[in-house]
Amino acid sequence: MPASFEIYNDGSGETRWLLRAANGRVIADSGEGYADKADAVHGVDLVRGLTPFATVEDLTGEGEDPAPEPTPTPTPGPERYDLGELPAELEIRWPDLPTIEREETITVTDGDAVRCDQPHTRYLIQTDVDRVTVAASDVALAVADDVRVGSAYVEREVARVHFDGGRYGGIELAVPADFTTDPPTWHEPWLVEDVLIEGVDIDAADRGLTLRGKRIAVLGSRIHARHYPLWVGDTNEFCSEDLVVVDNELVAEGPEATLRMVSVQRSAVVDNVLSNPQKHNYRVEGRSDLAFAARNTLVDAGLMLASQSGDDVGTVWFQDNVLHAQTESLLKVDEPPGTKLRRFVASGNTIYSDRHGCFLCIDAPAGWDVSEPRIQPYQPYRS
Repeated sequence: MPASFEIYNDGSGETRWLLRAANGRVIADSGEGYADKADAVHGVDLVRGLTPFATVEDLTGEGEDPAPEPTPTPTPGPERYDLGELPAELEIRWPDLPTIEREETITVTDGDAVRCDQPHTRYLIQTDVDRVTVAASDVALAVADDVRVGSAYVEREVARVHFDGGRYGGIELAVPADFTTDPPTWHEPWLVEDVLIEGVDIDAADRGLTLRGKRIAVLGSRIHARHYPLWVGDTNEFCSEDLVVVDNELVAEGPEATLRMVSVQRSAVVDNVLSNPQKHNYRVEGRSDLAFAARNTLVDAGLMLASQSGDDVGTVWFQDNVLHAQTESLLKVDEPPGTKLRRFVASGNTIYSDRHGCFLCIDAPAGWDVSEPRIQPYQPYRS
């Protein structure tokens, strides 16, 4: 059925028109009622020039007001978290939420794999699943209590996905590359966009969250991993953008960093607890810029900035954090300082340690503004 105009009388007796798409959804309307039906018809004629294949249905004699079908509404999400006062240069874009029109319940046997490929759908996962693949935009996933998803994977070019609680073995966003070519070909338009990961509980044998994309927020989650609880990278010559990590507990077993960002433009890491018994809790490298970390608690290990060959990091802010440091990993920066990290701003930090008597321990190079933190006798972190 083609698109169609409907001319009808509203409840006050005035004449209105609306335009329905072929799927029945209202995509335009008159916006007001007309005392003279001819004026409504004239409005239809004006718009019809833009949609020449639409038919016209006159319902004015039926005395009906064809109620427009409800438009899809965004899935409920958290209010934007108060990140506090951000630096003037840092303007973070939060992810857009999916629009949801329908719900679908998933129950499987023997932990089968599931493909979520219907847009505008909230999937309610009621049984254990080995693997969930998100293959459509505007999707929300809700996992029932006592149910576990082995792994979740979001395919390339997908946008507006909400992980709304649940237990997982790991979540990954697709690498924007074609590995069937030699060498692989990278495509920035393939980056996943607008992902909200909220209230999830992850226990991972390797990586917990493996992310790359634009506008990603991780809120109120617990992530434990053998290697990286949170890794952001794998974008070749372009960058991930607008990463928000807030109010999470990230626990690494030690072989790798707790939170590692490789080539991320604009990030805010605020009010988290990051724990690592030997490696680095907070690591920034690649072509990252405008990385802001504030009010976090770093347990056992510290941070690593622009220490890899080829790194070119712009500005890192590290403010009002608390470190309970009992490993050698407190602060590792580029060598020589200032060659790969152009600007480092650190202030208001507190360190509880018996192993470290200074933070930077070198003269700050030009462009850096590092205030010596308060260093107190070691105290273990208590949640």
